[in-house]
Amino acid sequence: MIDEWRKAVVRVLVDDVEVPPRTLASSLSSVLHIVSAWNPNAIGVSQHENDRASTTLLEEIRSRSVRYFPAYGRGYSSQYEEHGWCVVGMERGEAQTLGRDFSQIAIYEASSEELLIVWCDDETTEVSLEH
Repeated sequence: MIDEWRKAVVRVLVDDVEVPPRTLASSLSSVLHIVSAWNPNAIGVSQHENDRASTTLLEEIRSRSVRYFPAYGRGYSSQYEEHGWCVVGMERGEAQTLGRDFSQIAIYEASSEELLIVWCDDETTEVSLEH
């Protein structure tokens, strides 16, 4: 599973334009966190369940009064996509907690220098390749 995450293509939608997370982090001079609610505990669920969880996650993000953008990740060589949210101005620990609250194993953290996979259960990170 980790190899799939390392090879993921992660993009953020800003005014309906795809933007690489590192580019957006650089232009906003901020660290970004990409959090999803899809497929809790890496177990596939129906589109309806994923959509419902994503809506609930969005409501939670909105309640925190932070800036956010739609985001998605897909396999480097596949068309499969998971949707999520790119959050601006959230500390890593808060983003990890949010991921845990939605039964996610990991989140992405983007800065102008790198895109990281951050495990939700501890401080361990792995560098992700950005394509």
